[in-house]
Amino acid sequence: GRIGIALLVGVVVVRHLGAERYGLYVYTLTLASLFVPLAGCGIGENLVRHLVGDEGLQDRVLGTACLLRAAAAVLAAALTAGVFCILPNTAATTPWDLAAALAAMSALPLMVLDPYFQSLSRSRVVTACGLGAGIIAAAAKITAVAASAPVMVFLAAHAVEAILVGVGLLAAYQLVCGPARRWRFDQAIAVTLLREGLPTVLAGFAIMVYNQSDILLLG
Repeated sequence: GRIGIALLVGVVVVRHLGAERYGLYVYTLTLASLFVPLAGCGIGENLVRHLVGDEGLQDRVLGTACLLRAAAAVLAAALTAGVFCILPNTAATTPWDLAAALAAMSALPLMVLDPYFQSLSRSRVVTACGLGAGIIAAAAKITAVAASAPVMVFLAAHAVEAILVGVGLLAAYQLVCGPARRWRFDQAIAVTLLREGLPTVLAGFAIMVYNQSDILLLG
């Protein structure tokens, strides 16, 4: 359902923006995603194993993973801004465009709840959050098309979708499991997660270069 909505709305957005402005939209999203593998810290499916291993460690595992991703997201955003300043920027992306696209990174720390709900065999929670956020973002994009909004608004709508998924997961966690303020940082768990996630981070950068470098060169 989410893919179908994205496809239909994507067609409308592409036809509205046209070749040049849609190229700017994709270029800016690609630029903003350069260091997403770093921001994710390689924390994903491997987190499920830690969460199902010992229920007593869940608060420390989630707190550590969330804090690691938050710190990495700040570093990734700073590196992206540095690359933006170095590149010739022939695509005429403005700092506001990039900031709107980078806002999606703020949802990455909360996305550690995705593997948490998987570990509980409650993937429907993740699906419901994703579908709800997708519908809201689609409505925002259609409204932006009707209002002939600039590219920055569509970039912001993309970020809002990611943020809504994260907020939805947090709300579901608090309803099901209690307050997130119980989360704690554990240095030993942090070292383990970073060591396990390093290959995933390197693979993510390799995939990024392979799939996205042509977009940056065209920009």
